[in-house]
Amino acid sequence: MNSNKVLNRLLSITIIVFVLISLATIPITEPTEMILKPDIEVQDISKKTNIFLQNKDGYLVKTEIILEEGKKENKIRKIIEYLKEDNKSIPKNLTGYLQNA
Repeated sequence: MNSNKVLNRLLSITIIVFVLISLATIPITEPTEMILKPDIEVQDISKKTNIFLQNKDGYLVKTEIILEEGKKENKIRKIIEYLKEDNKSIPKNLTGYLQNA
């Protein structure tokens, strides 16, 4: 009977020590500390703009063009040049839909 008491006590002490060690090894941190907060700003370096051009069937097709000029006036001029009917710098089988004045 004495040996059963000793074994029960030893088992309970072992379980208590195991639980205490397990709780001690769990890091206690706030959830916000575990989130990465990069200080990097993402800049758009592609300078791409979408425009619509006509295909040979008369449907409008969305295509990307690259605008490199810094001023808004230059960008507008370049977009208008792309939209003119006689533009040679656009993809084959596509035409602009603005007539030259």
